[in-house]
Amino acid sequence: MTTTPPTGIQTREQAACLANLLNQIRPDWPTSSLMTLLAEHRTHPATFGEICQAAITKAQEADLRTPAAIFNPGPHWPERAKATLPRTPCPQHREEDEHTCRCCAADRLAANTTNTGQSELAPPATCQDHPEHEAGTCPTCWAEVQTGTRRRNHIGRHNPQGHS
Repeated sequence: MTTTPPTGIQTREQAACLANLLNQIRPDWPTSSLMTLLAEHRTHPATFGEICQAAITKAQEADLRTPAAIFNPGPHWPERAKATLPRTPCPQHREEDEHTCRCCAADRLAANTTNTGQSELAPPATCQDHPEHEAGTCPTCWAEVQTGTRRRNHIGRHNPQGHS
């Protein structure tokens, strides 16, 4: 029977060990600051080994000024840990992950517009060729579809095949 390792930083000794190791890699990161950071994230959902791996990987980024980014989601986390990492919530849809928000994806799809601001997916409010009719229900456009002089996806839109 396999047991699951505990998550987070379980002891002060673990935190001190990791803080000292990170300070050896990055002398510009004081051990006391690292201990504070590790204490703030002691209940992190990743295992201690995964936290160590992510922290060591992140510490090797020369342009990183502070260790705060260690606990941010990113490629420095081992694959196994990525599923347990806290997600950054979408600013508009708090229950969704910022990078994979299904609501935003639907909004982008629905608002797929041309440079004129005209939606490419939804027909305009009035028919472009017959402005006296609604775009989606224009009887003239539907009649042209029946006769083959208009494609079905151009109902309510300008007919590039011919003139009405």
